Amino acid sequence: MKHWKWLVAGFLLVAVCGWLVIRSLQTPFVPPPLPADNGYADLLAAAELLAPRTSLFYEMDAEELAEIVAHNKPALMRAREALQKEIGVPIDWSRDPAQGGDPDLEVGIIALRAISRAFSADMRHQAANGNVSVAVDSGLATFRLGKECYRGGLIINSLIGFAIQGGAVKEFRRVVGQYPEAGEEIRQGLVPMLDTGELAEVVISREHQYIETATRGINRLELWINAQQIISSATKSTFQAELRITAQQRLFVVHLALQAYHNEHSNWPEALDQLAPEFFPAVPLDPYSQSPFVYRIEADAYRLYSVGQNKRDDGGTGDETGLNVDMLYDLTPVDQQE
Repeated sequence: MKHWKWLVAGFLLVAVCGWLVIRSLQTPFVPPPLPADNGYADLLAAAELLAPRTSLFYEMDAEELAEIVAHNKPALMRAREALQKEIGVPIDWSRDPAQGGDPDLEVGIIALRAISRAFSADMRHQAANGNVSVAVDSGLATFRLGKECYRGGLIINSLIGFAIQGGAVKEFRRVVGQYPEAGEEIRQGLVPMLDTGELAEVVISREHQYIETATRGINRLELWINAQQIISSATKSTFQAELRITAQQRLFVVHLALQAYHNEHSNWPEALDQLAPEFFPAVPLDPYSQSPFVYRIEADAYRLYSVGQNKRDDGGTGDETGLNVDMLYDLTPVDQQE
């Protein structure tokens, strides 16, 4: 019996050593090329022009907000120009994850968050002064930033992109709460961007390649094992974040389309497919079920929701997260909900 145990142990040892040798001899990874005229660099440059307190726009009075918006005008002009270019996140593939990875990624993330908040500040200011179309334009720029800012990046970049997109939609809800007539302009701007941006599976694949590249070599087995455990958790979180933000965005634009339909026809559609092709080429589906969102007319109103993470219709009982309940995401800003 001991003889067989030694044979098995020897076989496993040879197999592991062979695997490590093969990994160490693999052809060095060639990173994907970045755009020749990379808008990412311009976004970082724009962030350097922002007023220091920009990120605290939500606690400012009208006078300070106006000053911040005026100061940030050149920065946002440059950011808008950057968003018209191809964008690629530069990654230093030689960095050691055990030593903290690529510190430039964190610098970029801070800059992109600052730009998104500058757009949100402008959106608040313009809406407060009745410049609705200008406010909507800043919101659309924020949303585009959230879609584009993680192309070529890693999981952390995508999560920041999702957060920026979510912030843009929250500000849009605020605008619609003040100016319901802005809903159609917002919907028309958002719909073409809904399915842009890199898919989570593409970003996750790049993250795996980053770790594989950084941990190549016989002496890096422990780091590789630890990294796999971290990535496993991050992968699940990224997929869930993508589903959640996608569902919220789609619910929002379907709400806007329902309002537009009612304004035009003086009633609610019997089914969501009646919104196409007038308001959508094809009505967005619930990403959790890949089926239409749950929709029904109730008295003189309607109910619309996603089945959420549990993929079960709980009768419209839930919240904005959709965690183990239905996802209810409507047009009312959070601070105006009872």
